[in-house]
Amino acid sequence: MDDTNDFEKEEEFDKAVHVCEDCDYRWESKYQEEELESNTIICPMCGSMNLTQL
Repeated sequence: MDDTNDFEKEEEFDKAVHVCEDCDYRWESKYQEEELESNTIICPMCGSMNLTQL
């Protein structure tokens, strides 16, 4: 069955809560570890990269 493959794909992503230091917008997102390490996550409201992960 393909259920095992779907579960494995889900594990590739982590969940995180981000807070924008510039506009104080908060959101939960799924990301891959490489995205967080390479700073490719930006605020969806103002486009800032000045973020804190909770």
